[in-house]
Amino acid sequence: MSYKNFLDELKKGLPRPVYLLHSDEDFLLEEAIDKAVEAFFASHPGDFNYNLFYPSTDIAEIIDTIKTLPFMAPRRLVVLRETHQLNAKGIRAIEDYIKNPVDTSCLLMVSAKAPKGRFEGARIIPMGIRPDELKLWIAQRLNRVGIKITEDARDYLMEMIGPDMGILFQETERLSLLGRDTIEKKDIEDSILDTIELTPFNLVDAIERHQAERVMRIFKNLMGSGQEPTSILGALCWHYKRLYSQKKQKDARRYDSAFLRVFKALHEADIALKGAGRPEVVLQSLFLKLLQKSPGH
Repeated sequence: MSYKNFLDELKKGLPRPVYLLHSDEDFLLEEAIDKAVEAFFASHPGDFNYNLFYPSTDIAEIIDTIKTLPFMAPRRLVVLRETHQLNAKGIRAIEDYIKNPVDTSCLLMVSAKAPKGRFEGARIIPMGIRPDELKLWIAQRLNRVGIKITEDARDYLMEMIGPDMGILFQETERLSLLGRDTIEKKDIEDSILDTIELTPFNLVDAIERHQAERVMRIFKNLMGSGQEPTSILGALCWHYKRLYSQKKQKDARRYDSAFLRVFKALHEADIALKGAGRPEVVLQSLFLKLLQKSPGH
């Protein structure tokens, strides 16, 4: 299940009495709530039929509200944010309600983590978004305001930014203000990438995804913005130390030799930077080695 599954449920008007959406991407959850409210009250008033709660509210009050008949509308929408913070009493109360829900309300629970309770009977949707769905999402956001985007432009935008929904949202908003009927790759190169705040960790992400062209573009951008070569190398060292710590807990023998090669390449780059080596050449050489040896997958 994924973000697309939730969109499919939206098209049907969220027919189930209880939904639980969970994702570590806050932007996705915020957009899901907005879309639910928009779809739910497109044809009838929402002022008296929409309630928003947090786990700090007494669970009895939440359940009573869910069971309250809607006013001049077929159904009520009740949103419970931060469901992962529900205590044991709250989880039991929700699970008891799910056993015998009312058909005049839709309970939409959103959580930054996978649910602690079982919530049997609820429609549980992990709000992951695959790269192909993300491309569709970009096109849909622009299409809402009558703008098309070419496939090359869309791919280039994702290549440079990565899967960060928040930044992609900001950039699609900016693109919509360019005054173009169709967004092309050159529009992004000329007008958008100069505004993106890239960090060495974008570089790390590109290396882990084995995106050589993106690595070099980000590196050029970082150097042009005055980023210190030692800071870039430091970010790479921090990333691979953390990654090694994670991997060795699973299978030390499998990863030791791969990480040994990576740490050797990082060490050689460090020595070269402290010596007479040209920073651009040293780091570009390091990137090529890491693209070949990266043990992240």
